[in-house]
Amino acid sequence: MRGLALLALCAVAAAPAAELSVDGLAEESVWADASRFEGLTRTQPDTGEPVRYPTRVRYLALPEGLAFFFECDQPEAEMPRRAPRQQRDNLDGADRVNVMVDFDGNGQQGYNFTLSRANSIEDNTISNENRFSRDWDGLWYHAVSEREGGWDAELLIPWSSVFMRDDGEARRSIGLYVDRVLGAVAERAARPPILFFRPQFLSKFEKVDIDVHRAGFLRFYPYASVLHDRVGGGNETRFGLDVYYKPSSSLQLTATFNPDFGQVESDDLVVNFDALEVFFSDKRPFFTENQSAFVLQSPEEEPLVYTRRIGALRDDRRGVAEIDAGVKLNGSAAGWDYGLFAVSERDADEVGKRFGVLRLKRPGESFDVGYLGTLTDRPFIDRQAQVHAVDAEWRLPGWVFRGVALASRRDDAAAVDGDGQGGWVTALWQPSSRFDARFDVLHYAADLDFNDVGFQRRRDWRLFETRAVWRHDAGEGSWLRNGTATWNVDWPEDARGRMLRPFTDLNLYGEFADGGSAFIDLEFQRAGIDDLISRGNGPVRVGAGTRLYLEYNPPRVGDWQPEISTFVSKDDLVGSNREVYAGATRWFGDDLAIEVGAFVNTRSDRLYWRRDTLFGRYRADQTELTSNLEWFIGQRQELRLKFQWVGFSAREGQAWRLQSNAILRRSNESVDDFGLNSLGVQLRYRYRLGPESDLYVVYSRGGETDALEERRSWDLFDSALDLRDADQFLVKLRLAY
Repeated sequence: MRGLALLALCAVAAAPAAELSVDGLAEESVWADASRFEGLTRTQPDTGEPVRYPTRVRYLALPEGLAFFFECDQPEAEMPRRAPRQQRDNLDGADRVNVMVDFDGNGQQGYNFTLSRANSIEDNTISNENRFSRDWDGLWYHAVSEREGGWDAELLIPWSSVFMRDDGEARRSIGLYVDRVLGAVAERAARPPILFFRPQFLSKFEKVDIDVHRAGFLRFYPYASVLHDRVGGGNETRFGLDVYYKPSSSLQLTATFNPDFGQVESDDLVVNFDALEVFFSDKRPFFTENQSAFVLQSPEEEPLVYTRRIGALRDDRRGVAEIDAGVKLNGSAAGWDYGLFAVSERDADEVGKRFGVLRLKRPGESFDVGYLGTLTDRPFIDRQAQVHAVDAEWRLPGWVFRGVALASRRDDAAAVDGDGQGGWVTALWQPSSRFDARFDVLHYAADLDFNDVGFQRRRDWRLFETRAVWRHDAGEGSWLRNGTATWNVDWPEDARGRMLRPFTDLNLYGEFADGGSAFIDLEFQRAGIDDLISRGNGPVRVGAGTRLYLEYNPPRVGDWQPEISTFVSKDDLVGSNREVYAGATRWFGDDLAIEVGAFVNTRSDRLYWRRDTLFGRYRADQTELTSNLEWFIGQRQELRLKFQWVGFSAREGQAWRLQSNAILRRSNESVDDFGLNSLGVQLRYRYRLGPESDLYVVYSRGGETDALEERRSWDLFDSALDLRDADQFLVKLRLAY
């Protein structure tokens, strides 16, 4: 605790320069000469009509950053006020404004800054035209103010918070997009009038010229934490440091030493008995800062750099790996953008791992080319893995073409042939504002492997995929504000041409005039084989199947926001499958909200792999209960309670053996019933000492156990509260200098 006290005495809160006071009031004289960005047009629904209520936007390029001021008229008698205070990156349903900036003006990388009427924020990086990543949390300043007949918002984005090229000129052309959302009716108006889910979005930002202000910085983020373990006993004290050095706008160095990457954020509990891995996003600061430079992913959203691999399970399977140090360099020179990062886990010569990633990219006006290389050293299993990728993008009016060529190499005793190749080609077509289509062709050889630092769902396959999207937008007076119909066709095969369960689906999404929305998805799967379910013991023939998903989000009724969804399906793998989710959020003013939800899934004749070629068909069910409380106490304090329980039960198992002809046949063997009972509770208090300086006090408890009794999943709840694999208090202080 002494280390925490010493750090607290040295706390320094960052603040913007004195030329502009970010207070939600445009009282400074500099705003009088600001550029105007008016004429917002409705894009959701995409009617082309002017914004419902006058919205005036001003922007300034100041020495301390790029500043924006929104004047949002909104008569309370006509349009309900929606200003709930919310956690970062979770602003659905609120009145809000968005600023999106492409600081290089070349359509390669953008930043999104969202500010709600309650002064809650969301920020994202934008890549590949319309890929938004919430993992990035930037440093920027914001404030809102209320007035008669509306509200105002002020934002300041420091030059030091973003990455941009520096060509030495006194002025630069940037891409700019702004919009405003009326939370009560989910109506959006924007300039330019483009939609963020279209194939071409980032490259369509409006170009504006601003003065160049070059700014560098050196920031230190020390932390100290004390953990008290109530199960094993004892205390653990940790110290670490993050360093951010930016000598110019086009060069940044990030380093971390002995980082503490967990415990104040928690992943959702997941029950997964399938062959495919579950993907988790990353919120660790070192891996989110300027990370968009390393984003390269397949049409199936498989990133070649999946940072959750770093600091994950040790190769000896004895707990999670600690990280000793990491360094990351981002910059641009001679027309190329480059990125490099390297991380070393603890005991890297024995059980830890080393990771290295290199990214090069040369952007152009209509054509880009790049290279991504990764290297992973895993001494405990005597393995070194390399991945090399060359990517290109070509933009034409109405078309975008992307292609990636991949090669991997593994050096380890277990690899018979360590070299593999693959790649994909994507074509995006947007002939009109109402219609767009996408075509993907993907090929992975049997030995292609980028899973050491990437996320690869499978090898040995070919995929032909097409998607067509049609949109309808209605004017005033229609019950349906806008709707979308999407048709998908997937045709997967393995490298030998065997069919891997092709499917086609049609989904319909609609937003209604009362603020509600609905989603319908109908999928038809053809017969084929599943060559992953047996974990390498041969393919399994699977018959045709049908799936139907329905979701309805009613409009907010007073202080309540309900949600309901249902899913039904039937095929050889899951048998008859039915699930229902019902939840609701209750607001107590704008500062306190409680969310509760219940999920129940029942499956008859569900097929599970047990070992080698043995399978079991079970009557299975799964029940989940969730509850979240968020209380914002003043402007500096937050209290969050997160509760999740998951119960799973597979009973009445019948044995089946996989034959050499890929057919399952009934067996006289026995298979054990199995299940899982899992609980997670976290109570977190946060006190904001200043921008990027926080004090956390966290209590966490949870556990997991096999549920072997022949019980339904919902009957496991009575014993869940006794689960106590982890029970700990954490105090953590992180400061910004």
